[in-house]
Amino acid sequence: MSDNVLAIIEVSQPRRWIGVGMHYFIGLLLIYLGWFSSLGVLFKMMLICLGFCMFWAGKRMYNATTGWLEFTENGLFNEKGEVVVLLKNIVGIDRGIFAFKPSNGFLITLKSPNKFSWEPGLWWRIGRRLGVGGVTHVGQAKVVADLISIKLKRLN
Repeated sequence: MSDNVLAIIEVSQPRRWIGVGMHYFIGLLLIYLGWFSSLGVLFKMMLICLGFCMFWAGKRMYNATTGWLEFTENGLFNEKGEVVVLLKNIVGIDRGIFAFKPSNGFLITLKSPNKFSWEPGLWWRIGRRLGVGGVTHVGQAKVVADLISIKLKRLN
């Protein structure tokens, strides 16, 4: 990883707490409905299991959003210095209103598919797509997207 950090994408704390809180609220609601509804036993168990899955997703988002992303000359890295995407593996970037991207973020198209990875609220990667954003600061994500676009134009 290069020591020259060009930009950082941090988590917006109000968005983080709203996102985690909504996961926990939906989890509680599902467990309550499963426990006190007049549905069959199978549906009650399904609702309770979904409620616990929402608790797991909330905990996962809470842990994932303690970090940040750094954009350097070489690519995008997480706070631990692990590679999210290298600049040489990027084909294009999409910030359009109709792009299938996280809120407050952008979508990167990769040259070669990578393994599935997901940090809820921060970024996800499926095949040849990488979505960055969610509970991040809008301005910081926009700056990184602009920097990636400029770097891609210089490479081509």
